[in-house]
This record gives sequence, C-alpha cells and structure tokens, in this order.
Amino acid sequence: MYRCPQCDSLQPAIRTTTLKKLPPVLHFELMRFEYDPKSYSRKKSKKAITYPRELTLNGDQYELRAVVIHLGTSVGV
Repeated sequence: MYRCPQCDSLQPAIRTTTLKKLPPVLHFELMRFEYDPKSYSRKKSKKAITYPRELTLNGDQYELRAVVIHLGTSVGV
C-alpha cells in the first residue's frame, strides 16, 4: 500500500517497471512481501509463484537458466 498525497490515506497499489530496450540477459528479482495493516509492517508472502521456462518479450526469446530460492527470514522482517 502507498500513501496518497491528496487524501493522505493508504491505498492499494501495484508496482511496475517498463523497459524501453531489452538487454541480451534479463535478471528478475521478486520481492515477495505483503503489507500488514494490522501491524503497520511488511511480512513475507507464502503464496506460490509459477513462471514459464521460456519467455518472449518484444520478439526476443529468453530461456530460464536458474532459480534461486531463499529460505528463512530476512534481516528486519
């Protein structure tokens, strides 16, 4: 959630990034946290994530080469 500058209240939001030109190698990092309004903090999401082995973006073909899964807690979470 993000604070609205007009009404000064927390509003649901989706964070996005747009690339103008794609590089030959892409690196994706998923920050799997959810905001907890009861504790006013973020917590690690336990929702399952699915991803394709191949991805086509702007006509360029990318192949999944590795997946790193961090287990355990993060500092400060």
